[in-house]
Parts: sequence; structure tokens; C-alpha cells
Amino acid sequence: MKKCNIVYVGKNRNGTDRYWCTTHHAPAGNGKGEKFHTCLAQSNPATDVPQDSLTVNLQEESGNIALWAYVPAVYDTAKMDSAFGIRVQTGNEADKFCHLLQITNGDQQVSFDYTAAVSYLASNILNQKTAYLECPHCGFPHLDKDWFAANPHKKHLCSGCGRNFYEKTAGIGNPIIKANGLFSEFHFPANFVKATRKLSIKQQDFPLGISIWGFNPAFFCTGPETETEGIHVHAYTQDNSRPIIDATYSEVEIDGICLDANMVQLYMAQKTLPYLKDQIASVKCPDCGTDLFETGRQSCLPATQHVCPKCGKEIKTRRKIVASPMPDIIERLKGKTNLPLSGQDILDVCPQLSEW
Repeated sequence: MKKCNIVYVGKNRNGTDRYWCTTHHAPAGNGKGEKFHTCLAQSNPATDVPQDSLTVNLQEESGNIALWAYVPAVYDTAKMDSAFGIRVQTGNEADKFCHLLQITNGDQQVSFDYTAAVSYLASNILNQKTAYLECPHCGFPHLDKDWFAANPHKKHLCSGCGRNFYEKTAGIGNPIIKANGLFSEFHFPANFVKATRKLSIKQQDFPLGISIWGFNPAFFCTGPETETEGIHVHAYTQDNSRPIIDATYSEVEIDGICLDANMVQLYMAQKTLPYLKDQIASVKCPDCGTDLFETGRQSCLPATQHVCPKCGKEIKTRRKIVASPMPDIIERLKGKTNLPLSGQDILDVCPQLSEW
């Protein structure tokens, strides 16, 4: 690892000195104003993740290009889908995966990593508008992740130089937006159609397991592709990497348990936000028995006060949570199979989300 370059970047909230490493983009001091010899990145395992890279030249590709953030399934007993990263589809070639992507067009280029792709997925599904932001002090492209990817804010901490900068309006920064603007002549607007097929299966019929995702639209596409909204299912019967079921459905019933497409998609986005870990919980109205499903701003702001959408009863929980039927549904599905449920967390595949 390269040698740290530690610089003074201002004051902490308590008035003590604050230090930052511009080499590894990490804090290099504590809240007491003490300067470290090496920055926090030196001991953070996230920095050891191999950054396999891929370059996509828009002028050289003959077919359409589409990019997605590939994230863990919301329910997975198959453990077959292990290629995480930015999913890159070019022409008729097999999909490729990388953790660092560069898009070029002549002398113009934009680079971003898997962390940016995952953060964009969360912001997009939570209907939070993102923008391309650069630090006015050093020009470093700004990325808001975890809590900051779900909650618009005016004050931003630059990971390049460690200094704060302010925007006039609350927003969320993501370098992916630069690609959509800089290469607008190639970028096609999203075109979605809702799935019409329905699926009803039993887990016992798929001895090598199933995997389930919510709808995850491409964040960059150079052709008029149509994506299908719904619940995507992989189901396996043989010991290979090819699922016997690989399709998107409007409704999915597994062992008599029904899945709602909107719930599955939102739950997938929530599970990409580390600050929400263990804070998504199932709540049933004690008066009318309705399962609470909090959407919009409530879907990313844990609270102790909740309101039943059917009868209007105010419900108080002991700890701050976001109400969703999905944790209970996952438990019920687990009870219908002997296969172990994958415990893969977003931080297992994208540890950089846990950084400062």
C-alpha cells in the first residue's frame, strides 16, 4: 500500500484539529485532535478488496451496452450466484463483472466503482434524485453512500481531500450521473414494462435451491432495450450454474406464500444500506391484523411511531425500526425448506460501504 499523505483539514465539531490522508482518502486522526502516523485505511480490510477493472469504449462497441449493480438476493438457498460487482452487458457477449469500471469516448472518460453502483441502486429505488457533485476544494468526484445515499443533505464530506463543502439545496452525489450526462448521445432513457407471468412453485422441487431479487433497472444503457418489472427468480435442480427457472414474474407464490413485487424490490434496496441492518422488522396491527408496509421516506427512516394504513391505529415499537412484511415472509419461507439460507450481507461483497 502507498505511503500516507496526512494533511490538516480543519476542525472537528468539538474544536480540535482534524486530519485526513489524501492518498487513501481516509481519516488520519481522532476526535481529540491527535494525528495518526497512518490513516484508518491502512487497517481497514475494505482496502484489500481486489479492484478488478474493465474499460468500455463506446466508439468500439458494436452492440448495445447495459450496466447494472449486481447485489445479493433477498432470499437465497442456492448459493450459485457468486459473481458480484458491476454487471456489464455488451452486444451478444456473455455478461462480465467488475468492481471498477471506466467508460470512454475519445478523450472523454468516466470512472466509478461498485460502491457507486450499489449506492445508485438504493437512491434510485428509494426515489431519491442524485446529481454529479465535485468537491470545490480539490475537484474530486463525490459519492454519497449508506445513510447519505438515502437521505438528501446539504453538507458533504469530500473523500478526496477530507474537507466539507456545502450545496445550496439538499441532494445526493453519485459519479455515475456524470456518465449519463457526458455520454448523453449514447444514453437511452429507461423503458420498462410490467411482467405478466405468474409463478407458483414448491421449494422441495428444487433441491439445489432458489434465489429471488426485486426489479433492478440498468443505470446506463446505450440501446432502446425494454426491461421487465417484477420479481426475478432463479431455481436450480442440477449441480451446475444454469438455473432451470430464470425469469421475471408479476406474482410469485412459493409453498403457498405470496410475494409482492414492490415489497421485494424495496427490501432489496434496504438491504444495500448498512445503517438499516437489523432495523427492518415485521409489525402487525393489534386491532385489525394488517401487516405494516412503510414506503417513501418512512422506508429509510427507522422510528418508534407507526400508523396502520388500514384502521389508522398508532403503533409504538420498543426500538426504532422500519416496518415491512418481508422479514416475516423470509422466516416463513425458511421454515418450508431444509436448505440453509445464505447469510450473505451487502458488506460481504461491498465492504467499502462501511467506510467513513
